[in-house]
Amino acid sequence: MGGMVGQELALRHPALVQALVLANTTSGYPDAARAVWEQRIATVREQGIEAIADAVMGRYFHDGFRAHKPGTVARFRRRVVSTDPVGYVGCCNAVGQVDTTARLAQVDAPTLVIAGELDQGTPVAMAQTLADAIPGARLVVLRDASHLSAIEQPATFAQAVAGFIDGL
Repeated sequence: MGGMVGQELALRHPALVQALVLANTTSGYPDAARAVWEQRIATVREQGIEAIADAVMGRYFHDGFRAHKPGTVARFRRRVVSTDPVGYVGCCNAVGQVDTTARLAQVDAPTLVIAGELDQGTPVAMAQTLADAIPGARLVVLRDASHLSAIEQPATFAQAVAGFIDGL
């Protein structure tokens, strides 16, 4: 959700944002994806978070990472299932309804957009939309990374952010 919050902060309070990193995020979902968010909300309300936890891990981490780093995946899974269901539903609703695309040209801060090439939740095309719409934004696509690209590719992620900051 941080990338969505960052977009809104840059749009609503530009004086507070000197530079912006938008990682594994989107400015809006198509109707089909919004329906998936609604289904996730319904499932959590009816069955609890445990019912979606494995699917969430499948979106957070690609198959190879899940196979080679099961401890990390288990730690994130525990975080998800220990989340308050009411709060989780509220977050899903906020994420599913995000819509900043038409305002992105108003972002007036140097911006780095990071995408994981394997991210199913916020695919590279969504990152490209951000990079194309924000004046001067730069897109970096991390290979072998899904939605939690900073966890799957920490050194490469850090290098991209540090290079961006060094160039400011």
